[in-house]
Amino acid sequence: MEISKKILGGLFIVWMMTGLLGAGVELQLSYGTWTLEPFSPLVEKKSAEMIDEGIRYSLGYFQYLYNEDQAVTDFAGSSGHYLSGTLWFALDSRWSLGVKGEYLALNLPFAFTSTQQVNIPFVGPAHIAAQGNGQAEIRSLIVSILGRLQLLHKGKVKMSAYAGLSLLPFKGTFYMNGEAQVDFAGDQFPEYLQVPEQSLKEIRDLYGVPPKQILTPTLGLSVQYFLFKKAGLLLDLAFSQGTLLSAGLFLQL
Repeated sequence: MEISKKILGGLFIVWMMTGLLGAGVELQLSYGTWTLEPFSPLVEKKSAEMIDEGIRYSLGYFQYLYNEDQAVTDFAGSSGHYLSGTLWFALDSRWSLGVKGEYLALNLPFAFTSTQQVNIPFVGPAHIAAQGNGQAEIRSLIVSILGRLQLLHKGKVKMSAYAGLSLLPFKGTFYMNGEAQVDFAGDQFPEYLQVPEQSLKEIRDLYGVPPKQILTPTLGLSVQYFLFKKAGLLLDLAFSQGTLLSAGLFLQL
């Protein structure tokens, strides 16, 4: 509800500003897919921090031995989809200012492994071998402020590039299952690495990660094909914490 109020407030302000300038308005609606490839974005890094803290917490007495820098996390298979709505307000014949809202459903299944050896003064070496899997799910509403430049308009085809900033709140769930074998002072200690499914808010309260939200730059390229004088089809490719490809419709009001 709070995010929705912010979006409505932002849209109202932009609408008033561009209305005073006599600007035209364009509405875009699209649906697309989201993938982390080929990048290793901040979303992935913050999810890895949740995994590291989950392992550390589950190790209990031995948590001070764990070194997250020696852990390997694989997010292969991560994917998502999103619904997007954008309002563009023309500043002149080529430049536009836009406000975009996107509902994101992003799934990040992961597998982790860690083999570490630590030398403890007066005690000797300690060895940790850990492995497991789990999933982080992000269900969030992204808000972006964008600027757009028309690159060409030839016949029924118009191509534009845009850039701006996007605010992504970390909302969703997280769970993890695994096991670790700790060899310490000549003894072996099996440990279960388990984090039951919890909301990201509960994870944040417990571990201090992930952050409530991240602010990230956005770059994109869109191609519009006019089926009618002021309406047509839209194809959009964007880069912001992953790769986003979408298709939809546009209408100039």
